[in-house]
Amino acid sequence: MIEVDEDTYNRQQAVMATLTKVAQHPKAKLLLQQAHREVDPQAIAPDLDRDKAENEKVSALQKEFADYKAEQEKLRAKELQDRSLAEMTAKIEGGLARLKRDYRLTDEGVAHVRKIMEDEGIVNPDAAYAVFEKRNPPDMPATPRGGSGPWNFLDIPDQGDGTAYAKKLLDTHRPGAGGGELVLDREVHAALNGLRGQ
Repeated sequence: MIEVDEDTYNRQQAVMATLTKVAQHPKAKLLLQQAHREVDPQAIAPDLDRDKAENEKVSALQKEFADYKAEQEKLRAKELQDRSLAEMTAKIEGGLARLKRDYRLTDEGVAHVRKIMEDEGIVNPDAAYAVFEKRNPPDMPATPRGGSGPWNFLDIPDQGDGTAYAKKLLDTHRPGAGGGELVLDREVHAALNGLRGQ
């Protein structure tokens, strides 16, 4: 038997007591096994191995959950984008149908408005129709007989206070009087000139 002096024995007992205490603490035990494995890679460390395996499982589950969450967020974003696109398409198609109905556009006219929307990046059909009208102004209405041309042969002269016109109007609307076309032509001509002036 080897003799050990009392001091050495006491120090060894203190180290053993400390190691026993560390080995009983859950976190400290892992650190002790990790330190042992650091100096001796072949050291047996069952708690450290078990903890590492559990951490790997948890990490795998965390990664799987993060991937699932990211995929769900992508799906939600795509659904929101698809819904917004469907709503915008319905709004555009409804606007084009309304334009066709209200302004009596032909299919060709609607196609022109749609092309303007695509080319100019306009989403609002009314704004695209305004551009269409600006580029394609409506034809001038036909001028009625009388009152057109440089000589104005058929205009009824209106002298001063308009009594000649009123007299002609009353005279031409009597049964059998005839000549009502002159007054009608003047009224139509005045109405068209009023519309053109707007």
